[in-house]
Amino acid sequence: MALTFDATVSGETATSYVTVEYADSFFNLRLNSDSWDELTTTEKQAALVQATRRIDNEYFQGDKKSRLQSLQWPRNFIFDKNGYPRDSSVIPSEIEHAACEMAFYLVDEDNREVSDSMMTDMKRVKIGPLEYEFRDSRTGDKLPPVVTNLLKAIGPGVWRSAQVPSFARR
Repeated sequence: MALTFDATVSGETATSYVTVEYADSFFNLRLNSDSWDELTTTEKQAALVQATRRIDNEYFQGDKKSRLQSLQWPRNFIFDKNGYPRDSSVIPSEIEHAACEMAFYLVDEDNREVSDSMMTDMKRVKIGPLEYEFRDSRTGDKLPPVVTNLLKAIGPGVWRSAQVPSFARR
């Protein structure tokens, strides 16, 4: 099945928060992002779609701007860190940046011997000869710290992590 890539804001079939062009511009200003440039356009699209899906697994305050939009953002009734209402017709730059960072994390993690998510699950590491042991309970699908910080920066209480909201706990 072919990849469907659509970065239309509030789109009914949107699959990404940013376009490849936006991500390319973002990575032109980011250090140590050369591996992004090596990807084909299709690989970049796939990474951005997967990153957007991962971010959309989180819970956010407010309501979707339109009940017909496929993605979580843009949202109504959201305030920035200074207490000002956010424009509900745009996706916050923090979400766009988080999508880019998450895409890069997904792509770049494959190039590491031991991934960042594996490191957070380590209980013990021995250097010679190399040995490592995982914690009993693996955390699995954690967001990288840079993405977590961007989601926190959207505004106070906007990002609720992967907490199930009270209305869905029945």
